[in-house]
Amino acid sequence: MSTPSDPATVIETALSTIRRWQQQGRLQRAAMPGQDQATRSLTGAKFRYLDALAAAGGGLGIVEIAELIGVDQPRASRLTAELERDGLVARTRDPADHRRHLITLTPAGRRPIEQATARRRERVEQALQALTPSERRQLADLLTRFLAAWP
Repeated sequence: MSTPSDPATVIETALSTIRRWQQQGRLQRAAMPGQDQATRSLTGAKFRYLDALAAAGGGLGIVEIAELIGVDQPRASRLTAELERDGLVARTRDPADHRRHLITLTPAGRRPIEQATARRRERVEQALQALTPSERRQLADLLTRFLAAWP
């Protein structure tokens, strides 16, 4: 039986808390104050969609996007149409397979992700003030190793 101080329990609880905050939109709202009209209409799924495209660094197909954000292909198609209508993504033919479309971020679609990243970094920096510089470096190193070892 694990105790509250058991490292695996503490880490799992922290990860669960972050996941709940993400699902509730708490992290997104905190990261994006003062949003413009297009950004205000971003649901959690739309934000995850844009974030997945930004992380990919290039065009993705709808099936790939669906897998990355945890929705089915029809939902990803609807999200694509809505985001395209809002000017946040663009759809082009895949030069390697003309039956397939690649979805890319537009400059307007990149903006909310950049704003959220900057705001999230501010929050991380605020939270890191509770640690010494040495502890901050250690946390960064340990998180990197932890993620690399994730099964």
